[in-house]
Amino acid sequence: MLHIRSTTLWLLLTATLLMLSLSTPAAAGNAAGSAACDPKAEAELRIRGCSDLIQSGGLAGNDLADAYIARGDAYAEASDHARAIADYDAAIRLGEELAARVEAGSDDGEARRDLANAYYKRGSFHVWRRGDFARGIADLDRAIGLDRDLVAAYKARGWAYQANGDYDRANVDYEEAIQRYVDDCPLSLKALHPS
Repeated sequence: MLHIRSTTLWLLLTATLLMLSLSTPAAAGNAAGSAACDPKAEAELRIRGCSDLIQSGGLAGNDLADAYIARGDAYAEASDHARAIADYDAAIRLGEELAARVEAGSDDGEARRDLANAYYKRGSFHVWRRGDFARGIADLDRAIGLDRDLVAAYKARGWAYQANGDYDRANVDYEEAIQRYVDDCPLSLKALHPS
């Protein structure tokens, strides 16, 4: 009976300490920043929220790379191209460090997907916002090399090839995007588009 009471008391004390730590201004700021960094938030709110999270020092690894990508997307929406590219570059630098850990076998592979996403975002930005097809295609090549299932990268690279008049390569990428999309769909949709 004494053991049960001491365990219950310990759990209550732990829960109380946890609630107190979450109610500190820093934790509240991170929670607010996290909500404001949500991709569904308005661009200006996302820029402030993601900036708060990045500057807080409370994020590391994949989470920090994701915050840079989210803020880069917000800068892109706000037509602040230089800052968007700078944030995608920061996410890629972080991602490359994390990808090295993946290669060494000390990460779960999420870093590789995040790095691919950062290359996709930067490549797409070069293609669609700047019309810089060579740089965009190079980044999209890297994204696909890191994550062969990133359908959006095939579509973006296909569009870049098409805009450059390279219809054969564009067609190959569009076909690949369709195939990978269908492979990732529920069985009922696969029946509509047999391989």
